[in-house]
Amino acid sequence: RAEAATIISRTLAGGFKTINVGFSDSGDIPKWARLGFNKLISLGAIGGYEDGSLLPLRFLSKAEAVKILYNVF
Repeated sequence: RAEAATIISRTLAGGFKTINVGFSDSGDIPKWARLGFNKLISLGAIGGYEDGSLLPLRFLSKAEAVKILYNVF
């Protein structure tokens, strides 16, 4: 998920308002992926799970990838 968030966010134009990520496992987000997650979360393109976690190091499922791309483009 971290790699996907970074790659997809880099295709977007700048100037988006970023927010602080407030998930239970925010400390697990690699430094290099924080801006990507912030951009996509502020756009509503990616979100966390019902238990309040983001799981940034988990593999991205096909369904999650489609949802992100649909919400962004």
